[in-house]
Amino acid sequence: YTFYQFGTVNYTLDYTPQFTSGGQPKVETFDLLEAENEARGITLRWGDQPVQTIQGIVRDAYGVENFSTDKPRKSAKAAIPGHSYGPYGVFVNNMGDTRIAGYLRTTRLGENAYPDNISPGRRNIRRSTIYDSDPRKEKRYHYGRVLPSEWPDGGHDSPTGSFAKITDNAILPTDLSKWPIASKPIPLAANAPQRISNLGRFYSATELGRIYDPILWKSAYRDIKGDSGSGKRDTSLLLAPDKPTMPSARNGWPEVSFGSSVSSDYGGGNTLRIGRPEHEMFDKPGKRAAQLLDLFHVGIPASTEVAKREGAVVEIKGNVNVNTAGRDALRTLAAGLLEQDPELRRVTSWEHETSTLFRAKTTPLELGSPTTTLVADQIADALLLRRPFASPSEMAAVLDKDEVSVFGNRDCYKDLTDIQWSDAAAEELFARVYDASTVRSRNFRVWVIGQALAGTEAKPEVLAESRRVFTLFSDPGERKADGTIDPTKHIPKVTYENDF
Repeated sequence: YTFYQFGTVNYTLDYTPQFTSGGQPKVETFDLLEAENEARGITLRWGDQPVQTIQGIVRDAYGVENFSTDKPRKSAKAAIPGHSYGPYGVFVNNMGDTRIAGYLRTTRLGENAYPDNISPGRRNIRRSTIYDSDPRKEKRYHYGRVLPSEWPDGGHDSPTGSFAKITDNAILPTDLSKWPIASKPIPLAANAPQRISNLGRFYSATELGRIYDPILWKSAYRDIKGDSGSGKRDTSLLLAPDKPTMPSARNGWPEVSFGSSVSSDYGGGNTLRIGRPEHEMFDKPGKRAAQLLDLFHVGIPASTEVAKREGAVVEIKGNVNVNTAGRDALRTLAAGLLEQDPELRRVTSWEHETSTLFRAKTTPLELGSPTTTLVADQIADALLLRRPFASPSEMAAVLDKDEVSVFGNRDCYKDLTDIQWSDAAAEELFARVYDASTVRSRNFRVWVIGQALAGTEAKPEVLAESRRVFTLFSDPGERKADGTIDPTKHIPKVTYENDF
């Protein structure tokens, strides 16, 4: 994120004789107080036309500018989108996702003093007044910082660069562009919260799961299993207006749970849930993001000849029918190491590295399941248990025998919540299965077995047996004008037969 100087406000104080002595001010400090109801808004203009307006900025209750004659330093203000905002004393402390700033219409943006709380040129870390004042090595004070690894959908934290210590007597330039930024980090593309192809097309409909979702719901934890009331307790710590704290039993912001409520003050850190467990509140038919897969596809349309006969359909040649495939075929679809997230990592310690990283300690991690005992087997068994599926999108919400989601669920791995991954890794297994599967077939293998039996029904004796296998192609023939199949024109064809 980059800081831009978008405007300058000049204040003039007219001194009258009672405020001066010998031409000098009688007091050394002057505070300019701008009341909240006098705050000015920010309007973005394009071609002199307003295209977006933030209704106002809550000013520092102790003055927009504080200039003291005995301390030559000055202060500047930078807007904090998606961090801590609201009237002084009743702050909303959000997760720091700058993408949500444009949606927070009823809550004004707050100000961040620079350079005490460094913002320009880096991800926001309000170091001087918040981060350094937290004595805990895990840095549980979460407000005033951007750590995507803590967001509901997770992600990777970027390095912040080194911080220059600014002393009280430092003389700082009046030109904000010349203020000291010790080292400007180079952003890592792999650490971006979202990774969407910029080549003009999607390669898989499952990539819709990487689209930002501004869910405006107030954060609320679920109860920890076996700890009744823990959800309400931990939520009060997370959302406290004064020194909000990440609860010791949690290491991230919650999903939209049954305890959440609609709010125009909170949001951020979410993308569409496709191939990962849906938010608890939306995990029901008609509300799951994965159902978008029933509306869109990125496949190759059927050939002109087929389109004339069958309508605007998508070729499904080579796809595995998940409703009829065997266990080995299903697990093969999901097996293999995750490769879409080059920064896939595991947390080795929640103690922060405070040099240039400002995040938990991590190490590279490999995840996948090419063996016969891990995730691919769980997915295959869950598909077998829950089929038939009317649509491939239904697989996104498939549960195993223990009612646990099997796609994109950290609980299926031994590292559990210590896994840090992006959307690309979380949804990779589902994308593999979805892109290579179908819930219908036009080619069927039909076995006809004839036996000559003797004995009794309880104890039959097979005297002779004959087997023949047919490969049947179900050609729908010419469709109706609305694209549906006309049963009277259905043409089943036997393309192969053999005796065994």
